[in-house]
Amino acid sequence: MRAKDGTAHSVLSPHARTTLEADKRAFVALMTHLKATDPDHTVIMVQVENESGSYDQPRDFGPAAQKLFDGPVPAALNRKGSWREAFGDTADRAYNAWYTARYIDEIGAAGKAVLDLPMYCNAALSDPFADAKAWGGASGGPDWPMIDVWKAAAPHIDLLAPDIYTRDAKAYLAYLDRYARADNPLLVPETGNGADFARFFWPALGHGAIGFAPFGMDRSGYSNYPLGARTLDDDAIGAFAAKYRLFAPIAADWAQIAFDHPTWGFAKADDGGEQSQVMGRWKVTARFGLPQFGEPEWTWLKGEPPAWASQPVGGGVVAQLGQDEFLIAGDHVRLRFALAAPAKGEQAQILSAEEGTFVDGHWTMRRRWNGDQTDYGFNFAEEPVLVRVRLGSYR
Repeated sequence: MRAKDGTAHSVLSPHARTTLEADKRAFVALMTHLKATDPDHTVIMVQVENESGSYDQPRDFGPAAQKLFDGPVPAALNRKGSWREAFGDTADRAYNAWYTARYIDEIGAAGKAVLDLPMYCNAALSDPFADAKAWGGASGGPDWPMIDVWKAAAPHIDLLAPDIYTRDAKAYLAYLDRYARADNPLLVPETGNGADFARFFWPALGHGAIGFAPFGMDRSGYSNYPLGARTLDDDAIGAFAAKYRLFAPIAADWAQIAFDHPTWGFAKADDGGEQSQVMGRWKVTARFGLPQFGEPEWTWLKGEPPAWASQPVGGGVVAQLGQDEFLIAGDHVRLRFALAAPAKGEQAQILSAEEGTFVDGHWTMRRRWNGDQTDYGFNFAEEPVLVRVRLGSYR
């Protein structure tokens, strides 16, 4: 059959159609309950399906399914020919993604007709660097290679979200890159609850994320190690709590800043190496494992690295508010600004550095950073803070 928008639905068996109708009724009942019991909209989003897809079986190979597979792809995909002709090596997964997404979209549409809340589906992920033949993950789900198919097949699903459990920093950032798209607001609905995962809060912010949620933060005694913490202790909870403690009171302010201005978020890489980003006429550099005073290159005065220097902790975020003005935050990291392309004899200068926060939408300074607090860069330790920096140059 075909939907009113002309997109093709699967030819469902009577049993499958009965199952879909039952799923729709259950979802409508849920949305009806929310509408009646949550007039203040404390529930702001709804997950329609959890990590949909199939493992070890790319698609249905039954006679009816095969007939559809050999036929033309739906017009909404803007491709020609059969699934194999249109998608090549990815045809089986594209086919499965289309019909899985169509099924879930019907459920989402039924619920939205009752209460129009944003809806999302989360994804079990395949290797972010693999080619089509080496994909893992769940076939049919909103895995990163099938985002475009899902967008065409499921118009009632507002965003597709990655469940990220890798500790590989390079891979983690690649997933954020895959899902942070102009047509897909970034949400990380599940990530590991180990303390080492907390550093990825910062690049998520830098990608404009609207949410970042470690899995299993309740004290139930359950552990999904090795995906998360072996034990959910105070250190693991505190690694996340410190960041939420800073941003929770200014969530609306930060959302507007991130929408209006360039941002860069970073986390300590697996090799602990420095990272940098050019933002306008300034180059911002992050270094890890350094004490708050002095330079590691000094030979005349040797400091000791902090206790956490070799641990997988640390990161930050930078928002460029103006040509020479930045808002920065972080933990376990040193940030430094330099002119990206200085003219002959041109030197950089810190005009002001104010630690503070936003109160009723207005910046409020708590204290000023001077002298040793800025001579060696902006050093953030265990407790993250916000610092508003104004820069200049002279010759």
